Amino acid sequence: MPKKRKGGTPGGGGASRGGGSGASPRGAAGGAAVTATLLQFGRWYQRHLDDSGSAPGDGHASGDDIRAMLTTLFDLSGGRLRSPRAEVLETLLDRVEDDDGLWPRLPEVLDALEHYLDFAVESGSWDASDDEIDASDEVLAVASESAGGMLVTLIEAMDDVDDVEPVNERVALQAFAAGGGTAEGVADYIDAALAEVTDLAAERVLGLLCVAALPELLPGRSTERIVAMLDVAVGAGDAERRDADAATHAVLERFESDGLLRAGAVAGSDEQRLEAAPGLRGVLADAVVDIADARGLLGNPHAPGSGLVVTATVIGAGASSEPSVWRRLVFAADTDLGGVHLAVQLAFEWDDEHPHRFRVEETDELFLSVGARGGESRSWGGAPGIGAPGVGAPGIGVGDELPEGAEDELEVQLGELLVEPGDELDYEYDGDDVIEGGGSSGVRVRIRLEEVLEPDAQLVLPRCVASSGEQPVEEIDGLLTPLRLR
Repeated sequence: MPKKRKGGTPGGGGASRGGGSGASPRGAAGGAAVTATLLQFGRWYQRHLDDSGSAPGDGHASGDDIRAMLTTLFDLSGGRLRSPRAEVLETLLDRVEDDDGLWPRLPEVLDALEHYLDFAVESGSWDASDDEIDASDEVLAVASESAGGMLVTLIEAMDDVDDVEPVNERVALQAFAAGGGTAEGVADYIDAALAEVTDLAAERVLGLLCVAALPELLPGRSTERIVAMLDVAVGAGDAERRDADAATHAVLERFESDGLLRAGAVAGSDEQRLEAAPGLRGVLADAVVDIADARGLLGNPHAPGSGLVVTATVIGAGASSEPSVWRRLVFAADTDLGGVHLAVQLAFEWDDEHPHRFRVEETDELFLSVGARGGESRSWGGAPGIGAPGVGAPGIGVGDELPEGAEDELEVQLGELLVEPGDELDYEYDGDDVIEGGGSSGVRVRIRLEEVLEPDAQLVLPRCVASSGEQPVEEIDGLLTPLRLR
């Protein structure tokens, strides 16, 4: 959600089936004041639908449905939702998670809350400061992100699984006969089982394997509840869930029978959740990451057609401290780093005659140009006036081995690295040791994500929308024209 309130897009949670118990507004906690607020919201929401040209039934909740959902949420909050402060929303979402009827409908809950927050601010029914509005925005934004990216979050947590003592790992591998006694065998065993089931069943199992490898994840949640949470995260419909149930159970029963997983108790209840033997947890974590990567689950999280607004600022050894030199650029989220390289070169009017690399400072990941040595280079689509990246400059030759830990820049999309505003990526250019992976002695450009734009088929990218200095931004944007013709 935006940092300051503005009218949201109706129906972000998809088609609605009505709210909770289906109670009328008169039943909401808080009496007449709440009833009046919900009636005002209903009129506001209808105007909102009319202004946007939207209509119920085309993926947007009807006024009756979204008001019924809000009635349920007002009841659940004891009427406190009338002033949707951050702490009220946090408590309410915790209660939604514990409600078996509401939790599977989390997208509808968030859609209703986002629209209600817009209404409360625009109508003045909630007299809040900008800081209070920002805090409430952040609660809903985090909830939306957590709901939609749950599986990826669990997979990324596999980095936190502790290494297992080699002797203990060997014993555990030998005990798991179905895996052939090797880490590779375990990965192949899991991969083969998932190849036979639907995508939803496979994603459920991968999420459960993450929790089995790192029991600290989702404490107090049973296997059944975790499956429901994963279903909500991917927006699975009732029919899709039913189709995946039998396959999910069959795979999990096989994993238990063969000894990969075992049932453990959920503290404070008679429910169960699956866990892995301690000696197998490191192997299991590695297998999950590899399988998820092969299935494309760890790629670009942005919706197709999304735009990324970034500020590229020249810093480092080759840059003077005053004044700063920068360009604000807009890229398609699926632009590979080779395309970013070309845009940076053009936007700063450099000559692309020296080595370059991309680096994520926090993780020290490296991304290099491949194919520019010995006259070999990759095609860049024949864009007028644009040669292949690194032509005339040393690079990693086709067939050459990349330095340890480095990746081909053409295999990585910008949206994979810049996910949330504030994320940063360094572009290093004109340093003698750039290719070998040492510290760059040349110019460094820090690329910082400022904003993620909603998908827009009419937007042709990349663009330059602002810059330092006196050169008109239109001239700089014109330099990027060849990239827009590709």
